[in-house]
Amino acid sequence: MSKFIYVISSAKSDNSPCKIGISDNPEKRVKQLQTGHPEKLEIKFMKKLENARLYEKLLHKDMSYIRSHGEWFDLSVKQAIDQINFTLIHYEQSELKY
Repeated sequence: MSKFIYVISSAKSDNSPCKIGISDNPEKRVKQLQTGHPEKLEIKFMKKLENARLYEKLLHKDMSYIRSHGEWFDLSVKQAIDQINFTLIHYEQSELKY
């Protein structure tokens, strides 16, 4: 089943913590997150993937050392997007199963 993997961060800065997650509807997800966040949030990256849940698990595991809390990570938007692209390339040919 296809879902989007996304990066959400502050609209003011690309250097603030980033949320990396998956959703059927990232636009709806950012609105849900906005209610509990003091800064304006925006989607900085999204990509539709067949195995989004698996890639999300791999990303969260690989980046656990920079986890702030939940699905929020202490890295820039560029670093988050680079990490997603690296993970996609690295695991693309693998036969990983759920």
